[in-house]
Amino acid sequence: MNEDHQSRGKTLPFARPKRASRDGGDSPIGEADLQALSEIVRQQPEVNISKTILLHRQVQAGRYPVNPSRLADRMLRFERRFQAENDSGGSSS
Repeated sequence: MNEDHQSRGKTLPFARPKRASRDGGDSPIGEADLQALSEIVRQQPEVNISKTILLHRQVQAGRYPVNPSRLADRMLRFERRFQAENDSGGSSS
């Protein structure tokens, strides 16, 4: 997340997957799968719940300020990056 959206509010990590039962029961997910999923979850950014709720309320009330020039610039940069990745056949991950 960029500097414009940093906040000092409380943050919560994304939910972590449940662990497989220790009795080796009917879990369709193996231990290796759980470890891989856990690593993916750990790599995800934290969510600032307070900021998310505030932004949601501002959008609903029509009070969220949008800078059209900034939005257009970011859309163009995204499009250029997307095109470059597709032209090269690579991915950003």
